[in-house]
Amino acid sequence: MNKQALIQQILDVYDNDVAAIGRDIKSVIVSRRNQPAKKAVIPDTPVIVELKDVSKTYKLGKTPVTALDAVSLSIHEGEMVALLGKSGSGKSTLLHMIGGLDKTTSGDVIVDGVNLKKLRDSKLSYYRGQKIGFVFQSFYLQPFLNVTDNIEVPAMFARMKAHERHERSHSIAEAVGLGERIKSYGKELSGGQIQRVAIARALMNKPRILLADEPTGNLDQQTAETIFALFKKARDEFGATVIIVTHDEDLARRMDRVIRIADGKVMA
Repeated sequence: MNKQALIQQILDVYDNDVAAIGRDIKSVIVSRRNQPAKKAVIPDTPVIVELKDVSKTYKLGKTPVTALDAVSLSIHEGEMVALLGKSGSGKSTLLHMIGGLDKTTSGDVIVDGVNLKKLRDSKLSYYRGQKIGFVFQSFYLQPFLNVTDNIEVPAMFARMKAHERHERSHSIAEAVGLGERIKSYGKELSGGQIQRVAIARALMNKPRILLADEPTGNLDQQTAETIFALFKKARDEFGATVIIVTHDEDLARRMDRVIRIADGKVMA
């Protein structure tokens, strides 16, 4: 049955009462959101990220503000994990700790067996460039670079040879559906295509861990579905452990596991 015939059948069933159709669709969506999340199955793989009693306190003027409060958690290699919480809950701060973008006030962040607190700045920079791939909501593409060059930026800093960069960037562009847009510039791309470039760039240096901060926050539902599929591909085909910060319950439920954050704490 094609789409038009299906729509007509639905209209016939509801006697052309579009309002009733809308109410029933809304009821189904609410029902899905209220269903208990599936029980996570912890994979039989090594722990790649471990936080031990991690706290982070900032100063707002003279007032201390606690962003993280004695957080402890483990994430296994190959997992797709959602850090779920409202704005200001501390989930982005937690992501920055794992990515080596911020330092703890107390506690330890151990990634792939290495305590980030003990790394010198040069080693920490190497860690961020080689083991971590970042996908930010704001994309941060360079407008004067085309798709290929934007994807290759991390490899340039890693001093990858030019022919290796080009071969890998073209391969990743094909994998994320950008094979025909490699010479395009940011102003010529849709929001979903720009996000694909950001994901491809994050995968350029073969990171062990892919971190994404609200990756579908500004995208429509169909594009968000496509972006989720790309994260799954990053795990299944590129071997990355995927950690996503989100406040989207629907996106979180599709991940392997959901870690809920509220007021700087992990909720049971």
